[in-house]
Amino acid sequence: MIRSILAAAALSLLVPLPARAADAPAVPAAARPAAAKAGAEAAVPVKPQAAELARLMASREDWTRSMEMIAKDTQAQLQGHPGTKLTFPKDFGAQVRAEIEKVLPYEELVGMHARELSAVYSEKEIADLVAFFRSPLGQKYMKVAPQEGEKVAQLTQQRFGQKMPEVMQKLTAGLKHPDPKKAEMKHPDLKPVGAKPAETKPADAKPAK
Repeated sequence: MIRSILAAAALSLLVPLPARAADAPAVPAAARPAAAKAGAEAAVPVKPQAAELARLMASREDWTRSMEMIAKDTQAQLQGHPGTKLTFPKDFGAQVRAEIEKVLPYEELVGMHARELSAVYSEKEIADLVAFFRSPLGQKYMKVAPQEGEKVAQLTQQRFGQKMPEVMQKLTAGLKHPDPKKAEMKHPDLKPVGAKPAETKPADAKPAK
């Protein structure tokens, strides 16, 4: 749920770094008013208990772990950039963490989440969700849902990895190519389903007389 959202946000922030800061393109001045307007449009009324629900769904602990991940990856990119000859201070990691947290403070994340919840749920639905996530079942769901989702994702990847060769063979079995020899050279591993493998002879086999 919100943990996966924070993880996705973490990955989206990690963009390739330029060789020098001067190489980074400046943000056009004309784009700044548009960004401010978009932020104003996003300020929808927040329903009662929406912020409480947001804190239950997006805990400060989740935010902290996400900020740590982003900070570590950002520091690794900065210090491991090819050709860099910069000298980094001992407290550079703390500086990176501080700057990363400024990008999305926890309370701003809560506000963003509360506005989105207010846009899709009624006041009663929000109250019901708060009651659910405060219940023992809701607390258990928040703990086990990320692990359950990760396991299903792994099983899904395994299933497709096992089945896709067969699927590709079935899909290509009835296809024809204008030049069969070229098709065989281009796709040597794609053979019709049920096709027998080519017979091979040992290297020291003597031709039949």
